[in-house]
Amino acid sequence: MNDLDRLALEFFKLFSSYEAWMKENGYVSEGRWQTIRLDWQRTIDEKLCHIFAIAEAEIGESIAILIHRSPKKQVIVNRVIKWEEVTYESIDARNLFDSIRRVRNNLFHGGKYAGEWRRPDRVRELLASSVEVLSYFQRGLR
Repeated sequence: MNDLDRLALEFFKLFSSYEAWMKENGYVSEGRWQTIRLDWQRTIDEKLCHIFAIAEAEIGESIAILIHRSPKKQVIVNRVIKWEEVTYESIDARNLFDSIRRVRNNLFHGGKYAGEWRRPDRVRELLASSVEVLSYFQRGLR
């Protein structure tokens, strides 16, 4: 296992701990077909927003990467899969965690790994920033 593989594993474990916390603490709703829908917005608003100003001062570089150089969004236009830029008008906890959720989605569904990492330097930058932010904000879930 190389360093990028280890970083991806660390990211997935941290991200999963947030999802587990939401389920264990009732930050869920019923989705279509009785599926569990995680309530990220309520979690952010009630548990994480109050930490954001302090986090910005302490881990601002990682926050800036995830907001200003956020991961692209995969879309389909006229039956062609494309990558679309995502820009944010404000720097806040909701946009930060939206970006981190897109890092997760792109790794799982966006074809960033197909036997080897595609754009490994960019993946490393996004994963390292996400890991730092997720680790920092975990204190809000205690």
